[in-house]
Amino acid sequence: MGAKKENGTNQSKPTADEAEERVLEYMIAQNRPYSATDIVQNLHNTISRPAVNRALANLETRGELESKTFGKQVIYVARQARSILTDGEDENNKIEQSQLISDEDLDKQLTELKAEDQALSRRLTDLKNELTEIKKSKSTTELEQYNSELKEEVI
Repeated sequence: MGAKKENGTNQSKPTADEAEERVLEYMIAQNRPYSATDIVQNLHNTISRPAVNRALANLETRGELESKTFGKQVIYVARQARSILTDGEDENNKIEQSQLISDEDLDKQLTELKAEDQALSRRLTDLKNELTEIKKSKSTTELEQYNSELKEEVI
């Protein structure tokens, strides 16, 4: 006789929206490229392959995922986005807004960071020079000793 399936584990299949949400969360959490087969396997077959394919297609259409075809295989990856947190919110109640960063914005940030790096390098050099000058000067005990020697010469 064949094995009977238990009816007690009423696990229903996720809806299309739930499948999309779970696939997107997984792709963002992993932050690396996967094929549809890899996603199905890594989610331990909790979502069927056709449902994953539909979710991936919808997420790509909405611009939340990018894909690249290699022969017959399609690889998907989450789009790189920056999370912006609004000020004054606690960890349990934060609002996140995803914004795609353009190449121009990245170039501008890079230029600003390079300028800041140069300014900090100059400041470091100035502080090193100041430290060298301080080390060249006599210590307090040496100055006290020199002062007492001068007093003895005067007396």
